Amino acid sequence: MERTATIAAHQVLAMRMNGPGFLVAIGIGVYLALDRSASMAFGSGDVTKYAFACRLAAALGYVVVKARDSVGLALHADKVDVMLEAKNTLLHLNNLLKQIQQYPPSSTTRIAEALHQVAGSVGRRALIVIISDLLGDDDAIRTSLAHLRKQNHDVVVLHVLDPAEIDLSFSKPTEFVDLETQKTLNVDPRGIGEAYRKAFGAYLEQMQDHCVGLNIDYRLARTDQPLEMFVRAYLDERKRLSR
Repeated sequence: MERTATIAAHQVLAMRMNGPGFLVAIGIGVYLALDRSASMAFGSGDVTKYAFACRLAAALGYVVVKARDSVGLALHADKVDVMLEAKNTLLHLNNLLKQIQQYPPSSTTRIAEALHQVAGSVGRRALIVIISDLLGDDDAIRTSLAHLRKQNHDVVVLHVLDPAEIDLSFSKPTEFVDLETQKTLNVDPRGIGEAYRKAFGAYLEQMQDHCVGLNIDYRLARTDQPLEMFVRAYLDERKRLSR
């Protein structure tokens, strides 16, 4: 992302979000907890999960700053690599985006440990926006989400997934490669597709139910759908918190 292209693109995006009425200040810092683990490098189409997540983070950051709120960053894989305090300037946002550019997807996933770090690092109440594929130990992730809520943070989970991960939409035998361990598995998706979709659907439902139980706003962010809908969901959450 070039600096000028980034800002221009998200100015256009913000104008498409039904105007300034959506930009209601909530008066607390917003931290973007962006997952850069190796699994985020996957993409079955034109865009990877990480590319989608970065654009989503940039758009949200721009909207936050324009709403006169502060935006910070917790960029992580198996640990928090970059922690930037929330500030309210476009210069700070540009510096934040430069930091994201310097860290491509790599390393293994320990999102739970990273979120525990975030919970311990952000002292004042904030809105933590988690942008991740949430691949990892499900119980540990749920515990880390509870930790954030226990620290009195508001939390939004934007669960970034490629459509192929949801639908297993492959038409012939395929070799799958774990992007974090490089282990391979040969599978004929036609033989397991129905069972896979049922199991994965149950997993998504459980994750959403857990978030609802913690009063966390959960959104499934498919990389094949328009970015605007995810930004709009976030802005709706900001509006709710401002009441």
